[in-house]
Amino acid sequence: MTKPNLETLKQARQLVQAVTPLQGDCGLVCGGRCCQPGGEDAPLGMVLFPGEEQLLSACPGYEFSQANWRLGDALATLVACAGHCRREMRPLACRIFPLAIYLDEAMHLKLILDPAARFICPLCASGLGGLQTAFRQAVAACAKRLVQDPVQRDFIYALSRRMDQLRQDPFYRLAP
Repeated sequence: MTKPNLETLKQARQLVQAVTPLQGDCGLVCGGRCCQPGGEDAPLGMVLFPGEEQLLSACPGYEFSQANWRLGDALATLVACAGHCRREMRPLACRIFPLAIYLDEAMHLKLILDPAARFICPLCASGLGGLQTAFRQAVAACAKRLVQDPVQRDFIYALSRRMDQLRQDPFYRLAP
């Protein structure tokens, strides 16, 4: 299995280090719902991009778990922090939430609202336009940087197919 380019990952993470969807901590709007861990039967958390577990494994307070779904050849790894992480060490998925980096079948790169965010993030009701322009631009730059690494590009493609499956699920389609 090919390893991700950790320098590319670090650069992508840095691009979205200082921006947020709103002015200030958006976790105050929802009580940090995206930061809450699940139980053993239904692990919750944010999906880790390839190489992130290596970067975050020494950080205290993170709970790592395997999701019950595959991304490419491996099970997805999730991380939860119970709402008390060091902001500079947040996983990439936390930094870009409620957005998701998406590659369509023709490999066109897009930013979309994360289908799972509909259930926990009140910002989704305003759509992409409700998010700070600087935030959207930083996430777009991050996405462009990530897809330069074949391992990250393959991961994003597999994650995009997972999002396609979610968007076809009647439960997700009927959600507010």
